[in-house]
Amino acid sequence: MSISENKSEKDVCLEVKNLKVYFSTSKGILRAVDDVSFNVFSEEILGIVGESGCGKTMTALSIMRLIPYPGWIYGGKIFFHRQNLLELTEDQMRLIRGKKIGMVLQDPFSSLNPIYTTGNQLSEVLGKGLGRNDRKEKIVNALKQVSILNPEDRFYSYPFELSGGMNQRCVIAMALLPNPELIIADEPTTSLDVTIQMQVLNLLKELQGKNRSSIIIITHDFGVVAAVCTRVLVMYSGKIVENASKDRILRNPCHPYTKSLLASIPKLGDSKKKLHTIPGQPGEFFDSTQRCLFANRCDQALPICGEETPPFIEIEETHWVSCWRT
Repeated sequence: MSISENKSEKDVCLEVKNLKVYFSTSKGILRAVDDVSFNVFSEEILGIVGESGCGKTMTALSIMRLIPYPGWIYGGKIFFHRQNLLELTEDQMRLIRGKKIGMVLQDPFSSLNPIYTTGNQLSEVLGKGLGRNDRKEKIVNALKQVSILNPEDRFYSYPFELSGGMNQRCVIAMALLPNPELIIADEPTTSLDVTIQMQVLNLLKELQGKNRSSIIIITHDFGVVAAVCTRVLVMYSGKIVENASKDRILRNPCHPYTKSLLASIPKLGDSKKKLHTIPGQPGEFFDSTQRCLFANRCDQALPICGEETPPFIEIEETHWVSCWRT
């Protein structure tokens, strides 16, 4: 399943083809990511959205080749500027992780070591070859770039002395320090309050424009998608079910799952209206039968939905959907 869009090959920063990530469990083979294909274009902010456990994070970890045991990449290709990351040695991948592809994890406290200062931890991503003063200057400038007040003082602060929002900004600064071409942000606002969430999202968007980098934002929140993303992938049970620009997804969602996700968002002025919920439980990761995995939760299911997997088709220019009703 190759998705072509109206951009040249030179514009493609990352290309994922038929990616499969499996886990060996006592219940059998769990298909965390099952035949996923997509592109990330230069200077694009791509959102990957879906319920918890749909395969978003495993897709991101596959790009970094950091799948935890007992998982493995069963098949597919991941091209970063035409270089297949799955064919590189571990030493070659270390030259790409952090330096060319940065990652911001959802919990900053799990990314930062509480016994080291902020400056010490950010210094690690710069590698060797810089003097102490040059190293500090770069780190202080990076902290300024992410709008941390008194960056010279914060250089000597420990993570437990900073707020959650400031720690998240430090993690973003750590990802930006080597000037990577691609940044993967996995739920970067989950642990933050609403005010700080918007600040962090605006910061990511501003820095992306300044650095001319590409960003993948993983989220379950369509509010995040609406705020910063240019294009959206909707995932369900390890598969992409819809792929379109943000405006098309919000204006004309076509997959029943996408419609249900959008309908479940509370709307101002509808306080007396019952909030929409999706029936059943998410995930059919052990199911290898050929059918639509959302069929048992879908109120628009057809007989064929339980018999064959719907193809991924282009219903309008650069708007792709996997559904028998399209």
